[in-house]
Amino acid sequence: MVSGPKSHGGLGFFDVKVRNRALLNKWIWRFSEESDNLWRKIIVAKYNYDPAAIFPKGNTVRRLNGLWHDIVRPVMSNEDDFLVDVRCVMGNGSRINFWNDHWTEVRSLKVAFPRIYGMAIKKQGKINEFGSWENGIWVWSIDLRRGLFSWEVSIWDQFFQVINRGVAAMAGIDRLRWLGALNGTYNSRDFCIKSTSFGKLQDPIWNKVWNKFVPPKVAAFVWKAVYNRLSVATELIKRGVNGGVQLLCLFCKDLSEDVPHVMCHCNVVWQVWQRWCNLWKVSIIVPSNVKQLMEIWSSQFIRRKVRNLWQLGFFGLIWQIWLCRNKYRFHGKSFSVDHIFNMVLLQVGFWANILWPYRVPQALDFVRIPESIIFGNVY
Repeated sequence: MVSGPKSHGGLGFFDVKVRNRALLNKWIWRFSEESDNLWRKIIVAKYNYDPAAIFPKGNTVRRLNGLWHDIVRPVMSNEDDFLVDVRCVMGNGSRINFWNDHWTEVRSLKVAFPRIYGMAIKKQGKINEFGSWENGIWVWSIDLRRGLFSWEVSIWDQFFQVINRGVAAMAGIDRLRWLGALNGTYNSRDFCIKSTSFGKLQDPIWNKVWNKFVPPKVAAFVWKAVYNRLSVATELIKRGVNGGVQLLCLFCKDLSEDVPHVMCHCNVVWQVWQRWCNLWKVSIIVPSNVKQLMEIWSSQFIRRKVRNLWQLGFFGLIWQIWLCRNKYRFHGKSFSVDHIFNMVLLQVGFWANILWPYRVPQALDFVRIPESIIFGNVY
């Protein structure tokens, strides 16, 4: 839940192993891009790689040692998430292995067409060893050990369709293209995002949670509330904290205190939400949880000039409700609907004064005359 991009419900942190793999992958990428660099020449000479190869292949993992062993492990195993999204783009075909590299729509021609591979006379070599440019057109020259049976003709035709779709429009330089980025260039951050968000759907609610106008600690608190991860009475009991925990809601003293109840279902708390909505002449229904409340809140039709202030109200309400709840529980202070609502107005006014001082000159103005700021000529 914590590990992953914010757009997919995480906190923007990444697993150390994932980030380490992302950084190591950059050396595989640089191996293909920096063919004239000294470090690459040393690696090629030390491990007896093909100087023209686009990938560092040619040795078993056992012959490698140290850090380079960890770097090229995905290339040797051919099972890493990085290689799944890496595709060789043909230029002149002098660096790409015809049978093994991923340069067509299939990962490997050797695996996808074992029948053709078995009949081919030449089982190793670069693309330019299986064809050449003639008058601006690529012409294949693939020799087989024998003629084709009638039932093999369709496989041969399909094989040629696949390799022809991988041929470049014109001669150029062989290069790598990473499918995880729009520009085709590999970067570690996008790899981390892709790896940690695999299987997770991007929910637009998270863009609303991480509102740029509110303090990060408030946005992080709302993130926890959406996940129902606040330290309310029912959650504490689940975690084994039983000593002296009052199970009933401190505001209404009627029902047990869980996250949906203390944030929106409680009669006292809901009156505070309604007071804010009445101020804007808006009506909303009682939601089932904080996430649904935020979705309803964001779907309201509010004038563009004051929409940011409306969104700010959501965070001010949920933040002050929680602060009042904590003061009640830990310091024994009681709060009425009017008291909580005035605290909300002061909080939102304080934020608005910092963000838009020309619109809200003083925080107390929003407490005394909020209607004039919302509907008046100030905006």
